[in-house]
Amino acid sequence: MAALIHLHRGDAEGARRHLDAAGAGVEGHVVGPLALATGMALEQAGRPREALAVLVEGMASVEDLLPDAVRLAVELGEDASAAVARAERLAAEMDVPHRRASAAYCRALVAGDPVGLLHAAEEYRVAGRPLPRAKALGAAAVVFASAGDRTSARAALSHAVDLHTALGADWDATLLLARLRELGIRRGPHAKHRRATHGWDSLTPMELKVTELVVTGLSNRQIGERLFLSGRTVATHVSHVLAKLGVRSRTDIAREAVRHRVG
Repeated sequence: MAALIHLHRGDAEGARRHLDAAGAGVEGHVVGPLALATGMALEQAGRPREALAVLVEGMASVEDLLPDAVRLAVELGEDASAAVARAERLAAEMDVPHRRASAAYCRALVAGDPVGLLHAAEEYRVAGRPLPRAKALGAAAVVFASAGDRTSARAALSHAVDLHTALGADWDATLLLARLRELGIRRGPHAKHRRATHGWDSLTPMELKVTELVVTGLSNRQIGERLFLSGRTVATHVSHVLAKLGVRSRTDIAREAVRHRVG
């Protein structure tokens, strides 16, 4: 775990000391944090295929390896169907937030589905797992940017970087910002985003997607079907949007969205 913390902070030398101390782990058993740290160290050293091999070897017995295994497989153009299938089986066996989140994240990565990645981020939020949530938001930002949806990309990027920064995960934040710059997306003023608790700039990526669909005239049930959310969850998002924008109706939301050139 200490090695993982150092790696997320961008301190490869500090991580190496802990990895050397850990050695090979427990013979005959996969130690999840050790496998994650070993894979991340290899990835940072420019050896992603070796990193993927480490994760694939352990993912059959350690479910926490699945999201990063799928991410690397997708980045390398490898088949990730076995990992996705395992994540979905685990979610079906026990319907709990972190397993739902993992399955949604893996599935959306393979499909290149940004809304599915936002859904995964929401499930990770419910599960109380901020780092995977930040990764899901970052992945959504990349896919949105690749599709030319700059507004959604910038919103997802800003929230992902805020989460990474709060966790001290400087390596992750720097890598994500560089990737989005390559796609023509910059975050914008940091302080402005941190201060925003009301108004358009305070809307989360999922709230922005809900708002876009409100503009098209869809009901909460129809929006839920599009975003794979329950009607109650959509209603909660709509309530948050109304409160943050200081308006009273869906028509008012649509008016604000048009004013901000969304929808």
